[in-house]
Amino acid sequence: MEMEDTLVEALPDADPELLKMDDITSNFKNLSKNCINFIEQRLEGKCSAYFAEVFGKGWYSREKGSDENMTCVEKAFNYLTGETEELISYMNQDYLRPLIKLLIERLIATYIDMAIKKPFTLKENEDKIINRDVDCFHSYISDSFEWKEDAMEPLLAIQKILTTTSLEEFDVDLSMITITFDDL
Repeated sequence: MEMEDTLVEALPDADPELLKMDDITSNFKNLSKNCINFIEQRLEGKCSAYFAEVFGKGWYSREKGSDENMTCVEKAFNYLTGETEELISYMNQDYLRPLIKLLIERLIATYIDMAIKKPFTLKENEDKIINRDVDCFHSYISDSFEWKEDAMEPLLAIQKILTTTSLEEFDVDLSMITITFDDL
């Protein structure tokens, strides 16, 4: 099966165009930074009171001098999934970075929005910036058979997260997913 088909199957809610990127390598970091920046800005604006209650008043800033040095997104992931280990420290594979947007949106929409009662989606201008950097995924991975094999397990884990509807159902092996924001 072509990786493009695998991605479409694993992420049925994704815009197919997001999974057809030709020249994405040089844009991975910018794309990821845009995604994470949008998420953090929106979280700060819409969920400040909620996170201040959960994480304390300094929830949005990195804790300088702290060994954890976690951002609000990392704290949110850990809190929402019940994981105190490094949920996001695993994700080093660049090929999954475009999927961060989908993963975070679904988790936030499912769990955080229950508190703020407002759907979370990227705004139109944010979508345009994301889509500007995203064209086609297939050619990026077409030359590496081993890479395709390695990609399967993380994608299956992401699929499971995206279809999780409650924390009680969350039984994903997080070692299969490797997302890190520190090197973006």
